[in-house]
Amino acid sequence: MPLAPLFSLLNNIVEIRLDAKKFISVYRRPVAMKTDGIGIWQTIISTIVTFAVVANAFLIAFTSEVIPQIFYRYVYPTDGLDGYVTNVITNYTETHNTTSSQCFTYVNEGDTCYFKKLTDELYYYRLFLIRAIFVILFEHIVFGVSRFIDLLVPDIPRSLYLKIKREEYMASSALTEDLDSPPPDHGEKSMV
Repeated sequence: MPLAPLFSLLNNIVEIRLDAKKFISVYRRPVAMKTDGIGIWQTIISTIVTFAVVANAFLIAFTSEVIPQIFYRYVYPTDGLDGYVTNVITNYTETHNTTSSQCFTYVNEGDTCYFKKLTDELYYYRLFLIRAIFVILFEHIVFGVSRFIDLLVPDIPRSLYLKIKREEYMASSALTEDLDSPPPDHGEKSMV
């Protein structure tokens, strides 16, 4: 008779009892304390949001084809997007030691290999400048809209604000009422 099932049963019984003891004595709910906010977590969340906005701005600017297409339409307004593909790729022949994995497209049965690369350096630097300006504008617009929404939406809802003010008024009026009234007479007579 194997002993593994017996030891497994004993292990489970002991583990259940130990877990019950932990839940009763060790893992108790902490005593709730009143705080003004979420503390350091507000700074952490704000930092993560800031990095996320900047990262998304860079992703949109440098991986998307939207900005290069708009810039191409601006530089060559009569073409539309007809010559865009030939503008962003460069051709090389197989004699330049290129491998087929580096090629974007083959033409004429492997004689010419097309790479995604801009050949005009001035065009490339102007496009890079436009992308950098887009990153700056995008993040400023997102942060501006976020700040505007922060200003529009109150931190405390109006109904809660009115309840707090009412409670403060009731507390202050109860205090002034207690100070204005004479001390209660409990039926004791003075000994004079």
